[in-house]
Amino acid sequence: MVNVVNISRLILKDVLLIGRFFALLLMGEVFLLLTLALQLSDLHSQLGTVGSIVAFVGGFLICLRSTVIEEKNRAFQFIKMLPVSTLELVVAKFAANIALVTTNFALLFTGVALGTVLLDVQLDIGVVGFAGSLAGQIVVNAVFVSTAMAFGSEKAIWAPFALLFVLFNVMLNVDTLGLTPVAAIVPELGPIFVVATLFVAAIFVALMVCATTVAMTLRRTFG
Repeated sequence: MVNVVNISRLILKDVLLIGRFFALLLMGEVFLLLTLALQLSDLHSQLGTVGSIVAFVGGFLICLRSTVIEEKNRAFQFIKMLPVSTLELVVAKFAANIALVTTNFALLFTGVALGTVLLDVQLDIGVVGFAGSLAGQIVVNAVFVSTAMAFGSEKAIWAPFALLFVLFNVMLNVDTLGLTPVAAIVPELGPIFVVATLFVAAIFVALMVCATTVAMTLRRTFG
């Protein structure tokens, strides 16, 4: 039986632990975008794309910070001695990371949107691109959190790079893979693509939660 109170307390613990880091990270991301926009006028019409890349790096650092702190302080060992199930521990960790990553993404893109207004340029990412970027970031971070909890953060560091390698190769070989018609249809789907993308991301996260719970149950040490 899942205890919602335990999950909410674990989520609050994670948020409070990296709250200061999150605030500094967001300020750093905004400063980076602002610096690039002021120095490179060619990027004015590509702020959305640059913002997505910056948000991806920020999400990676959020997940790294939240898992490394647990391992460094041996928090998992302590939590496992409490009346908290493995499923509750895993769900809380995923929920906290997804909430922080989504918040970071939303706040950063709010700044990007304001920047395009001030610079009088059109945002190069619409609703479809926004949803796709957010879903992609959630999926990548779900893989990272799952790997970190099941095998340790040192191994998880490599997870996003493998996914990026696959993503970039797919993007560079759209024609070879026969995905050109699909890529052409996506912008026309609009709300349907947004809902479908977020739904697939949610299913993927649920599967990762199940797999991580099994791995954590079989894991003998949590140092």
